[in-house]
Amino acid sequence: MIRLPNFPAFFNATQPMPGTPSPEFKGYRLNLDEPLYREAPGINVSILKAPTACDMLHEYVKPPKEEWTASGAYPKSLGTIAHWCALEPHKIATIQEHTLLCETDGLATKRAMQQREDNPGKLLVTQELLDDAMACMAAVKANHTAMRLLRGEEGNTIATEASGFVFDPEFALWRKWRVDVLPRFGNYMADVKTTRTDGSERAWIQECYKFGYFHQAAWYLDSHELLTGERRPWFFWVVITTDAPFKCHVFAIRNMRRGNPLYDEKSKFRWARLSLGLEAVEAGDEDAFKFATPRLPTFIQCAQETADMQSALATLNEETLRRLWPAWEHEDPIVEIV
Repeated sequence: MIRLPNFPAFFNATQPMPGTPSPEFKGYRLNLDEPLYREAPGINVSILKAPTACDMLHEYVKPPKEEWTASGAYPKSLGTIAHWCALEPHKIATIQEHTLLCETDGLATKRAMQQREDNPGKLLVTQELLDDAMACMAAVKANHTAMRLLRGEEGNTIATEASGFVFDPEFALWRKWRVDVLPRFGNYMADVKTTRTDGSERAWIQECYKFGYFHQAAWYLDSHELLTGERRPWFFWVVITTDAPFKCHVFAIRNMRRGNPLYDEKSKFRWARLSLGLEAVEAGDEDAFKFATPRLPTFIQCAQETADMQSALATLNEETLRRLWPAWEHEDPIVEIV
């Protein structure tokens, strides 16, 4: 059985969304459980990071991945606690209530898997992991700029993991996003990231290209403006390295548009917006060929055709879906590398 989202709901403006809009935060849903956010219909930027329609669909239909096996268990667990350090310090103050000491040396052993199953809601940790997490927290606290962004100025409430939903009248579908740090008022929003790199500017730019973080910033800022009517000038990343020596570095990208020389001179933010399809390519743009098939219109076309077939109760087997969600077969299949 192919697991498909309910694509018709993506295009239904009257589709109810989970949670209650907060007047204080201009329509964001606060304290919404992540599973409810994930199950809600709508396109998020994680799907649009995929390079082809085929990859986009794969993100929906691939079987759930076991996240706690092999070498990924330690960095995922450390990343979770690093987010607690930055976004939920109360969990660090009461960390024993939220964690469970692993009975084996490794976090991916059969015994560790059984401990997780027997203790739902608890994060399995080792003493080494806790020591590393405390070092991450010390790195964040040492960076006064990071602390100011995460905690806000006096009198300015900060919402964490705020969920946004808005129906886009231009593209006629629901958008959704979940921002780590959202001040009630101010000129920014922010996201907390962990990295296994050295945290330098060069390394972070490579991470942004690799994991789609430029796309994320453009999507969040644009969607926020659509929901609230407010254009925030900055998006910040609070980046925490997860290997010794533990460090915290803050990076920013400016919410620019055409007419700003920094934007027009091929900025990374411009690339992200054009790549997503958040603005049209201008006539005569020398880079027009790079954005001939922007990602949001590509998704909409494929999702709408799939939604029509779902509504008609048509059979959607793997062959049909592969035809509806193509990769590069409609383009020149031979690409010369020079």
